[in-house]
Amino acid sequence: MCIKRQQLALSKKLCHGNFWVVNDLLQASPECVLKWTVCDDNDNKVTEGSKNIDVGIDSATRVCDLSFTLEANKHYNVIFQLEDASGKVLARNTYKDAFGHPPHPEGIPIDWTRSLECVSSV
Repeated sequence: MCIKRQQLALSKKLCHGNFWVVNDLLQASPECVLKWTVCDDNDNKVTEGSKNIDVGIDSATRVCDLSFTLEANKHYNVIFQLEDASGKVLARNTYKDAFGHPPHPEGIPIDWTRSLECVSSV
């Protein structure tokens, strides 16, 4: 079982995202609770929440949408935890700098159209 974030889009300083629970097991987990916390790089809570969900067999379930304001030059970490009805942790994921862009790999051109023009002349 895993918890994932999907297509987080940054528009100015507003962050929009939706959270999914993906179960690739042939076992359902009814009456679960998904808990999440978003913290800035100083471990200050930006937002947190929880939602009750039933996790079906071999399924992907959209849990919720989330919007909050990001501050410039800050990094944000997101922690998800999925618990069953008895409180047992089924899955826990942590995303460090969840909304930051990864560094550009060395040796890969930034402008692909220019590199394709060079290759096409062969």
